[in-house]
Amino acid sequence: MKRINLTYDRKTISNNPLGTYNKFQTKVITTIRRNQKINTDSFYSEFKAIAEELEQTNDSTLLTKISRNLIEFLVSKKQSDLAGIAYSVLIKANKDNPKQIEILATNALSIAIRGKDPVHTFARANDLNELYSKTEPGSDRHIKYLRIANRALLDVCNNYDTSVANRYKTVSRRLKPLENYEFMLCSLKLEIVEYTMAKEPHNAKYELEQVKMILEKNKNSNNVESIEILSRKIAEIEAKINTINKSN
Repeated sequence: MKRINLTYDRKTISNNPLGTYNKFQTKVITTIRRNQKINTDSFYSEFKAIAEELEQTNDSTLLTKISRNLIEFLVSKKQSDLAGIAYSVLIKANKDNPKQIEILATNALSIAIRGKDPVHTFARANDLNELYSKTEPGSDRHIKYLRIANRALLDVCNNYDTSVANRYKTVSRRLKPLENYEFMLCSLKLEIVEYTMAKEPHNAKYELEQVKMILEKNKNSNNVESIEILSRKIAEIEAKINTINKSN
């Protein structure tokens, strides 16, 4: 089925972002109700441009408020790719508003999980991980999202050449090289170990061994700096674990 392009005119958006948004929303809803498909690139470009223009007026939360009905409509019509794109743009627009990020990322994570999209499951869980690492580091909620991000990224790495590309819905960029995701996975695992090693030393040791295996696999990688940073982190954590074991 041919996908419908939305009209994208940066000058018009700049002159009247709110008026442009109202027309954008009407076009999106009308198109979907006609059982037509929307071109995701044009949806992303126009929604992102509106967000940027509103951000320049120092009202980054306005789009979040007025787009709530549109996102609810997209979710109700099972347009998870478009809803996910909207949430992604809004999360970036609300980068200085932790409460909004929490709400938006939680909703977007649910959509990514339902859509079996591990890349965006990781991205949204990691948004929450980064948020809680600042507001409540080491809390049950923080560890929960760390582990969700870890599982999603492990899925990406294990199934990179088979099913992940087919499940990955994005318009802003292509999949990164596999080694990039593997290094991110190492960082996540080390973060989990740091927060859980006191209570779960055996699991911490297992996770460390997994990280070492990934680094060994990528020892000939061009990403030497990442390997060195992760290797130093492993040494630091192993020293802490040894201290914990001695005290027990």
